[in-house]
Amino acid sequence: MNMKAECINQQLFQLSDKEEFPGKVVYKKLFSYDAEIVLTNAENYHVEPRGFFGTHIVVTKNGTE
Repeated sequence: MNMKAECINQQLFQLSDKEEFPGKVVYKKLFSYDAEIVLTNAENYHVEPRGFFGTHIVVTKNGTE
């Protein structure tokens, strides 16, 4: 499955899979990796930088990596 992320504004990206729109990625601040992935099937994921200088990205769902 290939998805595209279309930029709606500087902090919101709409995910698309051909004709469907399964969700969106919302960044909390500009120039930040801290984001929420919200899917239309009610699943939410949190993306956040960790480690020294934020060099690692961690994705969690309901607090579980």
